[in-house]
Amino acid sequence: MTVSRNDFHGLWRASANEGVPYSEDFPEALLTLPEFIDNSLGAGGATVIEVKFNITNPKDCDLIITDNGKGLVSEKRMKEWSSKDVGSNSTENVYGHGAKKALTKFAPEYSTATWKMYWRKQDRRGLVGALNILSSPYNGLETSHIEDDKNDDICPDHGTRLTIKFDIDVLGKFDSSDSLMAAVQELIRVRYEPSQYQPHTINVKIVNGVSVLEQKSNEWKSLRECLEAEIPINVKKICERELTLDKTTAHVSFYEIVADGRSYNIPGLPTYGRKNMKASRVHIARHGRYIEAMPIAKFLGKEEHNSLNGKIGFIRFTGEELPTPCTTKVKMYEECPVFKKMITLIRKNVDPIITKPTVKVPAAVIQAAGGAPSTIKAPETAKEPAKAQTTAKAPATAKAPATAKAPAKAPAKETVKAAASVKEPAKLPAAPTCDPQVVVKPPSAGGAAQQIYPSKAITKEEAIDDADHEILKNLRAKYGKEVLIRVLHEMGI
Repeated sequence: MTVSRNDFHGLWRASANEGVPYSEDFPEALLTLPEFIDNSLGAGGATVIEVKFNITNPKDCDLIITDNGKGLVSEKRMKEWSSKDVGSNSTENVYGHGAKKALTKFAPEYSTATWKMYWRKQDRRGLVGALNILSSPYNGLETSHIEDDKNDDICPDHGTRLTIKFDIDVLGKFDSSDSLMAAVQELIRVRYEPSQYQPHTINVKIVNGVSVLEQKSNEWKSLRECLEAEIPINVKKICERELTLDKTTAHVSFYEIVADGRSYNIPGLPTYGRKNMKASRVHIARHGRYIEAMPIAKFLGKEEHNSLNGKIGFIRFTGEELPTPCTTKVKMYEECPVFKKMITLIRKNVDPIITKPTVKVPAAVIQAAGGAPSTIKAPETAKEPAKAQTTAKAPATAKAPATAKAPAKAPAKETVKAAASVKEPAKLPAAPTCDPQVVVKPPSAGGAAQQIYPSKAITKEEAIDDADHEILKNLRAKYGKEVLIRVLHEMGI
């Protein structure tokens, strides 16, 4: 069966019009930009990659990506719209379609799309070959391919260069030098875990007339590295585990930003490095390549709730069987059997640790202490407080505020009865028990896993001393520790 140019035109148009998930984070063109970098880092084995944008002429911009890798490994795979076989590198080159998808997002009109791919190889003796040039329009296996023996300037020793013409409109609001640099460096920092790759540097350059901005990836830290560096002042690690099921291992880490989200954010990461619900994500990777930044509530299979605000997770899958991404590597394929069974396992192990229910503080209790209505976190076993009995005596050590009336006295028998009904301090949930076939062990790097669960019940005094919440801090500072003990007592905690 022969494929006509009209067929390729239709494929190109369909790809350009197909939505890319998470375009509310970044424009589709920028979301697919890492597909080009994947080819360099993965099959190309490059150690230096340059990503250069020239936006001097808004209607005739240039994107040029150059690397010092091995050159194009498979010309046939590049010419095919997608491959029926998984690439030799199971992390970056899965379907052989990612680069074509990115081309259609930067240059969505087939008839005017202008792009070229250059590559040069060395043989085993180190002899340099001719420069190969693949150029638009895309016609499958019939796409134009020539060799240039005279050009020694492009990839002089070995490597690959891709050039694309594009309209600045595809960049959306990131159409200035500063905003474009901010977006590109953030995407690279949240898509790649440098420690999982060969040593490399990604140089980003933005040219706009005489203005040139440059940044290098060796000056950055990944999002996970930034969170680690902020412990314990602004961030705390709430979970780190390694879970293995069959031939798949999940390296799981969860963090919580404890700093005030109104003033705190990780520099250079304005989308994913803030304390808000939009940035509360679980970043899911195959080896060191993060595929999807899934909202944490969706990952846990729960409704979005403020108790998840500021919590950020990382899951790196390794092993012989890896979960499958969608064709465009910005989302995992949720029907993949490996993905489904691993997500079920991870939820079972981390859900009790990450989710902490909140209890609404009764307005009367807060007003008695002189505060405003708010919420505080409580253990899972805490229940909504019952109405206070007028026959119960207040704790001997607690003094009510001056405006509060003292509880009425009651006969001795009823007093004893009320005292017996006072609940024991609530305990945090026990650590979940894993299935017999699941191996849970300390992470391979970073030392032993942290102790997550206290070995004894948490008392009212300990809850106050911990004082993670602003309302406890404020009330304690204003009215003292004894009043807070009474507030928690009246809530049944």
